[in-house]
Amino acid sequence: KIGSSGQIFPFAKIKIVDSNTSEKLGPGKIGEVVANTPFLMRGYLNQPTEVIDGWFNTGDQGYYDTDGDLFVIGRYKEMIKYQARKVAPSNIETQLMTHPAVKDVAVVGLPHDIDGEHPLAYVVVKTNQEGRPLASPQELIDFTNDKVVDDERLRGGVRFIESIPRNKLGKILRHHLVAKLQSELNGAIEFP
Repeated sequence: KIGSSGQIFPFAKIKIVDSNTSEKLGPGKIGEVVANTPFLMRGYLNQPTEVIDGWFNTGDQGYYDTDGDLFVIGRYKEMIKYQARKVAPSNIETQLMTHPAVKDVAVVGLPHDIDGEHPLAYVVVKTNQEGRPLASPQELIDFTNDKVVDDERLRGGVRFIESIPRNKLGKILRHHLVAKLQSELNGAIEFP
């Protein structure tokens, strides 16, 4: 299926569990992806919690549908911690990409003293012939906030950027953006 990681191999077992309770979740429920295979390692050195009772914590967030297809939607370490909840950047990014002025986008957490983090979008915006953006940051915030649940609202704002850092496979290098944000917050000068 489009967007799916596919069916599980017959010799492997995959569960989606609640990240707080480890309770197994049913089809369509988003949670933590854990795996058990005959080839499973015992764990990582100095990280005993990665394998519990024979189940390996993949670090992925996902769900499966009623046909048994697995959908991986993000990494837990990339989650934005808003109040007591975890927010996946991927849904916010998907909504922003539907705006005709957006070329590319990546969402990270902007530190906040009370809420933990607020979603902040780095956007590569299309420009007109004079080089002016085809949308303002506020337009993109309003556009997105109308399409997402309350936890996903762009409380951290929108910042324009020339390009989104990606690896050779096209995955967002979110840690580069987090480092950029930290240097901006610390008032550091960036050099090309």
